[in-house]
Amino acid sequence: AEMARVFVESSAKFKGEILITVHGLHEAPWGKNETLRSLIEKKIFGDAAVVGELGGTFLPIVGKGLTIFEFIITREGPVLHETMVSPDIVNPIWAGHRLLEILRDKVAPLTQEFYEYVGPDSLFIGIFESGDFYNRVTQKCRIVGTRRHTPKRTVDDVRSELESVAQQIQREMNVKVVLNLQRMEEAFQLSKDEKIVKAIRKAYLEVTGKELPYGGTSTIANGTHLIQWASVPSVCHAVDSTTAHADLEFVHLEDIVRATRVYIATALNFLNY
Repeated sequence: AEMARVFVESSAKFKGEILITVHGLHEAPWGKNETLRSLIEKKIFGDAAVVGELGGTFLPIVGKGLTIFEFIITREGPVLHETMVSPDIVNPIWAGHRLLEILRDKVAPLTQEFYEYVGPDSLFIGIFESGDFYNRVTQKCRIVGTRRHTPKRTVDDVRSELESVAQQIQREMNVKVVLNLQRMEEAFQLSKDEKIVKAIRKAYLEVTGKELPYGGTSTIANGTHLIQWASVPSVCHAVDSTTAHADLEFVHLEDIVRATRVYIATALNFLNY
């Protein structure tokens, strides 16, 4: 908004137009970012974009893809006292333990493959829940986590990988396994020769006197969506996000001023290039 005010009050002239969009539901559950999708479906986007998030001290030109997965393991029959269980009944907790072993064995080798700026793939388990009492054999186990992948792989590769784990558990443990893939985002990689990449790096140098180094991100921002859904070269640049999602979130005023100046210079560089 401050960038727009400066341009309007200065009666600046460009060889093109500047479009500013703001939308809600940026972090809607499971990636249902319908407001941004709606803008894109209505062709409300430009030839390039600067997203006001991430970056600040580096320029993310590589971004990991993200899949949020949920395994639900169930067995037939009622909840039972542990002493009433026959040998053929599988405790879903043990099946969940075995699932984690298979995930580790399948994914661990991938986490050794370094990719420039973002490092290796990753697997994270955030939820393992099952049971309700110390001597009752439960019917269900639930495992939820994330799988982040570099541009070496696609979401289809990740889907196949996780489906094979579910199938293996069903065969080995004689339980039912349902796999829910609740969010799937592709990885991205921008060329250093993209016009918007050159424009913002030149702008950062003009404003700060320093080079803006290339980098990568494991966080999903709207730059990823614009690249995927609209084929728009997009760079992320904003303020220091160290305190993002913390109990106390804040940014420094001088950082906002610096970002605004970079936006102004980037627009001038891009449109008058």
